[in-house]
Amino acid sequence: EDNCLDGNNYDNAKSGAGEGTMYYYTGSELYVEWLLQHGCGVAHKNTRCQVVLQVGCKSWMPGLRNGITTKTAGNGNENGNNNNNAEPTQETTDDPERGQHETFQFWDECQKRERNKGLYTADKNVNNNQGAAATRQEPNRNRRGLECQEERDYYPYWHPTPWRDIAIFTDEPHRCEYYQQNSENVKGR
Repeated sequence: EDNCLDGNNYDNAKSGAGEGTMYYYTGSELYVEWLLQHGCGVAHKNTRCQVVLQVGCKSWMPGLRNGITTKTAGNGNENGNNNNNAEPTQETTDDPERGQHETFQFWDECQKRERNKGLYTADKNVNNNQGAAATRQEPNRNRRGLECQEERDYYPYWHPTPWRDIAIFTDEPHRCEYYQQNSENVKGR
């Protein structure tokens, strides 16, 4: 089964995965830990690293949810089976048991928007008729939830996004001013 997380090493079967509800209050602290699958940091001479942490809240992202199952919103058929080839609809994304990153409308606009052909694609044959939902990471538009792949893979994104930046970690400190000036928190699209 697939879930909203685009992670190669995410273990859906691990106890607690995709379970529980968290609440945050003004003044509370949230501890965040992560592991990067590929090299990151100044010790890795052949890579450049930017980690962007963003937050979304139901108050400005209606329908945002973790989901009870690990099945992707908008996938499946009448038997409830996952099907990554199924085109999501408003009806199939309304299932509260399935996780959802963004609204159906946001995802629909993403996949209809022309892909930015000026982006780095390495040696990938990106499917140009898949809109901004196809990138070098997902050349055939495989999706987790209703995320817009182009928005996920490139920062700062040039189209409006519902996410709010909370931190950017980089091994290129000379880019900090650029990130501060181009965050959608301060520069609308």
